Amino acid sequence: MKLLLNYQIRYQFYRIMCNITCGKLRDYFISLKYSIKNNFTIYEFNESDIQYLIEQEKRYPKNIYSPSETIRKIIDNRLSFARIGDGEFLLMCGIDNVHGNNSVELAKALRDICKKGSNNRCLIGINTFGLYNETDRWFCWYYLKFIKCIYENIKFNTFDYYGDAYAFKKSIINKIRIKELSFKKLSDDIVGLNKNNVSMIKNIWSDRDIVFVISKNSLVKNDIYNLFSNVKNKYFVYIPQKGCYSEYDRILNEILLYPKDSLIYLECGEVAALLAYRCSEIGYQAIDMGDFYKRVSEIKNVSDQNVNEKFSIIIPTMKKNVRVLDMLLDELVLNELIGEVIIIDNSQQETRYESSKIRVISQNKNIFVNPAWNLGVKYARYKYIGLLNDDLILPTNFFNQLLDFMKSHNGIGYIGLDTIPKSSPQDFIRYPSNANLEFVNVVLRPLCWGCAIFFQKNQYDEIPKEMKIWYGDDYLFDKGIKNRKANYAIRNSNILHLHSNTSKLKEFDALKKQDKVYYQKLQKHSVINIFGIKIKFKTKT
Repeated sequence: MKLLLNYQIRYQFYRIMCNITCGKLRDYFISLKYSIKNNFTIYEFNESDIQYLIEQEKRYPKNIYSPSETIRKIIDNRLSFARIGDGEFLLMCGIDNVHGNNSVELAKALRDICKKGSNNRCLIGINTFGLYNETDRWFCWYYLKFIKCIYENIKFNTFDYYGDAYAFKKSIINKIRIKELSFKKLSDDIVGLNKNNVSMIKNIWSDRDIVFVISKNSLVKNDIYNLFSNVKNKYFVYIPQKGCYSEYDRILNEILLYPKDSLIYLECGEVAALLAYRCSEIGYQAIDMGDFYKRVSEIKNVSDQNVNEKFSIIIPTMKKNVRVLDMLLDELVLNELIGEVIIIDNSQQETRYESSKIRVISQNKNIFVNPAWNLGVKYARYKYIGLLNDDLILPTNFFNQLLDFMKSHNGIGYIGLDTIPKSSPQDFIRYPSNANLEFVNVVLRPLCWGCAIFFQKNQYDEIPKEMKIWYGDDYLFDKGIKNRKANYAIRNSNILHLHSNTSKLKEFDALKKQDKVYYQKLQKHSVINIFGIKIKFKTKT
């Protein structure tokens, strides 16, 4: 007789099922189907499948550390961590995986690691399949066929201790909202980030040299969430995005070029487990955290949606005047209305500013100011956006008045600065006094308007990639008018500003000419209606 099983049922039903006769079990799940209705997914298994699980479960390790215990073992004993997660299990069972590492040799090597188990240099992490965590025990039923394949292909050292392969992911989840017991992206369920555990995890690489073994497209490369802000030095070994096992020898040899007290951070699919184990044998500490950084990104993006009444400040910089930039960052970090400051570092110099609000996106080359604005807005997490030059500082009460204005007025396009006098470097010995800001509706762009531009993220008009340095502010100003929004200039701002600290350099003259040509091609006549009179004009000639 066939049994109707729902993969969404939690694992705690498992023992009950095994003691119910086949007919009663069938009736139970049929009634459960109607109670769950549309959220019910049926899988058909024979009664022998249940008995098989009962017998084979004895072969699966029971000595598995909890997520917090796993991380604490890694920190306290400087252990390497080799994860045997879903992808590794699939590979060892002969099933193709998404990382393109479908190698018989790699599968055999991973099976050998599972059989050997952990040692005093490396902790092996495996899937718990709901052995202790009530919130994920329902996975066991979904994995029934998968588990059977594992039992038939893999032998474990059942006398040894293993870590939780998903320890890092589970540790950062502060709370999960389960509306439906169904498969969804993690970001749909996450409501918070466990910052205490993130701080604990950062101790693994605190004040150490770290070698990132990652693809060039990895989110870790720019570290926009500053998880690695406390490391001593960063080095990179780049791998193919897929199929990196084909370059295993090259990757390992590049790792061996670095001192053994370096921490090796691995983000390379199923190959990471083998590299972590091999590096530990040589004397390195190497950790595979899975998609930990990606999960942090998802959690932050979701959790911060509930904290909208703040600004994301975006500052492209070539660091021509670091003292002024540091003064600006100091006042932004202390302002409670600033949720984050995103620095687009075009200087290719190291940025060291210790604050959880600061997110640095370092570039391998100068991508220029307009593309930097686009990039910053893309990563911004808050409702209100500010594009700031790196050579100005603001009065303390600037953002309080700005936010009040933006919240109390509808139909705002973009807000910039009115023309302000040029400051000398000697003026930057103290912060400007508080100002009584005046917001004036303008139809022509003032001279200093683009030095600081403010708007809501959802209304941003991405600047064409062909425009690098100039005319980005003109483009946004024009878009505000064409979108039938009101653009404003801020007067009486008391802002100190060096004026053209970077763009005046002669090395950018050729690019600025190209920007002008492209912008003139984009220009179209705009029409505004003033007192019933239609006026046709261009924003720039």
